[in-house]
Amino acid sequence: MSTDAAEFEIEAIALCDQVRQESSGKLILIGLYNDIIMVQNLPTPLQFTVVPLVRVHKAGPFEVTVELRDQQGNSMLPQKISATGGYTGEEGRAQWMPLPLPPFQINLEGKYDVWVEFLGSAKRALTFDIRRAQPVVQMKKEAGAVH
Repeated sequence: MSTDAAEFEIEAIALCDQVRQESSGKLILIGLYNDIIMVQNLPTPLQFTVVPLVRVHKAGPFEVTVELRDQQGNSMLPQKISATGGYTGEEGRAQWMPLPLPPFQINLEGKYDVWVEFLGSAKRALTFDIRRAQPVVQMKKEAGAVH
């Protein structure tokens, strides 16, 4: 492994509930979110796995951080999440890198940002919108009613 830091490019970021890896190496993303996340109640607890798609330009050691920020730029997590590692595989490949977040609470509707940064290399944000789901009204069918 090179002693120089790895160089990455973040091509995309996915947000999901959970990631599982099969013995073949295939990742299964469970509960994949769109850019609008509907919740029944506010405040509500949430927990995500952030999954950046990373293009490796140069192998080597790396440090990655993840932050979750509200509309005013305030951190939603008790601390910045960080991890270190080393990439020794083929350069030029794109890889999904699951990064689980601890539970957090959303208090308000609106836009939130997830920031992923490979220190000294790449930084990218994913913006998503939290909205309160409209209640579903169901009509009760009365016995003997004609429709």
